[in-house]
Amino acid sequence: MSTTTTNRQLNELLVDLHRSLIQYVLEAWLWSAPEAQELKGVVLSLAERQRQDAGKIATLLMNRHVVIDFGTYPNDFTRFNYVAVEFLYENLC
Repeated sequence: MSTTTTNRQLNELLVDLHRSLIQYVLEAWLWSAPEAQELKGVVLSLAERQRQDAGKIATLLMNRHVVIDFGTYPNDFTRFNYVAVEFLYENLC
C-alpha cells in the first residue's frame, strides 16, 4: 500500500472520528435528566476518547506534511440538536 493511500485512509478515519454523531450532539447541547447522569458520563467519556484518537491521527498526518481535511457533519445530524441523552440512546441503540 502506498504512503498516499495510507494517508488518505488515515484522513478518512480522522473525519469519521472528528465528525461522528457523538461529537455532533456534544456541540449541539446534549442534556440529561438527573437520573441519566451516569449515561451522560459514558457518552462524554466516549466522546473524549474519540477526540483524543482524532488528535493523534491529525498529529501523525501533520508530521507527514499532509494537508488535512477535517470534513463536515452530515446534514441529517441536525435532527439531533438539543436532544436528551436518553433520546439519543433510545434512537441509536
